[in-house]
Amino acid sequence: MTTALITGASGGIGKTFAQELASRKNNLVLVARSLEKLNLLAKQLQEQYNIQVDVIASDLTQPGAAGEILNTVKEKGLTIDLLINNAGFGDYGDFSDRNSTRQMEMIQLNIVALVDLTHKFLPLMRERRQGSIINIASICCFFKPHPLYPISFT
Repeated sequence: MTTALITGASGGIGKTFAQELASRKNNLVLVARSLEKLNLLAKQLQEQYNIQVDVIASDLTQPGAAGEILNTVKEKGLTIDLLINNAGFGDYGDFSDRNSTRQMEMIQLNIVALVDLTHKFLPLMRERRQGSIINIASICCFFKPHPLYPISFT
């Protein structure tokens, strides 16, 4: 049975990935900040699909979080076959009006954590000659279409 690790799994696209993969009988490792939401989702998916679901509460805006996730996965004796780097958020508006701390958290989550998790899990997948990684990194859904919208795809 395949095991997928999904970041940002407590809601939105991450939760949808979890539900879809569970329906296909994949075991899951769900990662998000809210342990309460993760436990609720894990219980639902375990009961509905009879799969193994592990949860890891982690704030990926914090440096070192990816290493802690890898250590937890290893401690539990899990093998990750599919890594879905989904956690992220957007901040838009005039740059000078944005909070610099919030922007640094966004960079840490959307870029640094994604790259760090990929660097940590990819070698294990390559060693086994098996595994896949999906990186989700777009905030286009927050913007209303406008004349220059097609440029956002280039």
